[in-house]
Amino acid sequence: MAGSNRFSPSKGWDQTRLWLEQHRTYFVPIAGAFFMLPILVVAFLGPDIVLPALDPETTDPDVWQAEVYAAIAPLVPWILAMALVMCVGQLAIVAIAVEERGIGVGEAVKLGFVALGFYLLAQLLINIAANIVSFAIGFVLLALGPLAFILNLAFLVAFIWISMRLTLLAPALMGDGAKWPWPMIRRSWELTAGNAGRIFLFYLLIGIVAFILLVVASLVLGLLGLMLGETGVALSTVGLSAIAAAALTVYSLLPVAIWRQLAGSRATPQVFS
Repeated sequence: MAGSNRFSPSKGWDQTRLWLEQHRTYFVPIAGAFFMLPILVVAFLGPDIVLPALDPETTDPDVWQAEVYAAIAPLVPWILAMALVMCVGQLAIVAIAVEERGIGVGEAVKLGFVALGFYLLAQLLINIAANIVSFAIGFVLLALGPLAFILNLAFLVAFIWISMRLTLLAPALMGDGAKWPWPMIRRSWELTAGNAGRIFLFYLLIGIVAFILLVVASLVLGLLGLMLGETGVALSTVGLSAIAAAALTVYSLLPVAIWRQLAGSRATPQVFS
């Protein structure tokens, strides 16, 4: 019965680390081209963003918010393009991890491009549903008054729980061949039954460690930027983009490790075709 296994965060990390060791020669070029390079392109070639200052005593909050949106607007197309490129890289990494017979970088990237539309469609439908529910809950919150905080908290818990249940979309697509949104959602929902809390703990622990490492690296590279001026700033940007690429590689593998463990013998690796 799907979802009968119990997910072990420690085993999930062991599997992730094993993949990083086994496939690093494949992951490095993918991470460089699809994670690190887009970040550098946006950082060095994207539009400069200057946010307006906010003086609570003299600035109209609505006007200030409109000015912030106007300042950020030129960057939106760059961010969307970067997100699409990164999504292809994520799917390529998933393809390498789920395929036991082994595939090369070129084939993995091709599979990532082919699967992109299906993956985005599933994400789009889930986001539309989430926005509709959020809109409806917003009306309820307005009517509840003092009780709004409790409902808001319950909604946050429900949102996290549902997110954990839908975390296996990419491996369901690339590993199980679930090409359309509903089969992807159903597969993820079945496998994660009874494991939402463990999966959340898995992401939380790794997220805390990653955050600490990122803060330390940012401080070190920030000091480098202060010491070396513009050259230091450029070097720190490259360093932070490399760290971000490594983090995104690990993040791409986490759902696959969960899928591999929960699917068990039911996992039928058949990279998306």
